[in-house]
Amino acid sequence: MSKTVLFGGTFNPPHLGHERLLGAICERKDVDRVLLVPTFKPVHKAGRDLAPSADRLNMCRKICEKFRKASVWDTELTRKTKSYTYYTLLQYREENDDVPYFLMGADMLVTLSTWYEWQKILKLCRILAVFREGENREEFDRDCEKLRAAGAEIEIMNITLPDISSTDVRRAAAEGNSLRGLVSPVIEEYISAHKLYKGAKDMTTEQYKEHIKARLSEKRYFHSLCVAEEAVRLADRYGANGEKAYIAGLLHDVLKDTPPEEQLKFAKQFGIILSDLELNAPKLYHSIIGSAYVKEVLGVRDPEIISAIRCHTTAKANMTLLEKILYLADYTSRDRDYDGVEEMRAAVEKDLSSAMRVALKFTVEDLKAKGCPVHPDTLAAYHQYFENEKD
Repeated sequence: MSKTVLFGGTFNPPHLGHERLLGAICERKDVDRVLLVPTFKPVHKAGRDLAPSADRLNMCRKICEKFRKASVWDTELTRKTKSYTYYTLLQYREENDDVPYFLMGADMLVTLSTWYEWQKILKLCRILAVFREGENREEFDRDCEKLRAAGAEIEIMNITLPDISSTDVRRAAAEGNSLRGLVSPVIEEYISAHKLYKGAKDMTTEQYKEHIKARLSEKRYFHSLCVAEEAVRLADRYGANGEKAYIAGLLHDVLKDTPPEEQLKFAKQFGIILSDLELNAPKLYHSIIGSAYVKEVLGVRDPEIISAIRCHTTAKANMTLLEKILYLADYTSRDRDYDGVEEMRAAVEKDLSSAMRVALKFTVEDLKAKGCPVHPDTLAAYHQYFENEKD
């Protein structure tokens, strides 16, 4: 029976770390073929630094030309439905007689249980778990054992890889620096010839709207517009920057409708390490990972906007005026109709400190009633407002 390894990723662009790993797999005598599977991200929805699908596909093909056993499988780029790993594996099994190995790093292992149909994934493939020198071996082995207990068949591959990320490559390209030591010459030549990752002018408000409208449900998009509207009103009332408030409100839920599996891929791409509490609370992903998304993908560079998006769900101690405004606008926007919303709106009209106390009390009591853990940032904000009457 043939042994096929599926190597998925955004490959934006493929760098020397990808090549080193691909080469190491191809060198194994027990491997018959390796399929690079670039993930789908629509060009018109991708943001500033995601290369078009066609370019990522072409770069993957150039890399595969170096290795006899390697080729590109473009199924996720051409699929009409959402590109869940489950669907990719299901298609592979329908079209082939063998059970493939699915390549996973330590960061993917720990999040696998949050993926769409993850238990079915374990039945559709075997896992080739890559342990990189320098990672925590004890944690890696523990994660592998948890998955084995859930029915996973896992083979471990040890390897030393260069400390390179696609983000490093894109940043160097945007700054006009040499890509030597980051990508192979053929990829550097392709990036240069096609003028990839050269950056872009700041997006306009209308471009932000187009982006989030493509990513969100109709209801969530309307909510975002309402929060932006309320944020501007509060900014005008309390003396904050209205333009910043509008952008923060508009983008605060940009990843809200993105499946947890996809959000965790962004977290990996952006180098975000979630705490155990955060990892087990997918409802927190969109604010934590979304704040990095607006910076890395949409090109928002204002730290106030980024920070406001980061804490709009959890709050935190010593919030800035803009952070409070976004947090409260999310509670009181005109589309909100939960029990107690009128009390919240009345508190906002009184003063921000009163409103923060009402909102934090509501949040903490609601989480405790549901048996959910309270994020440390939320507790810190709560204690600040209820132990100190002054803002």
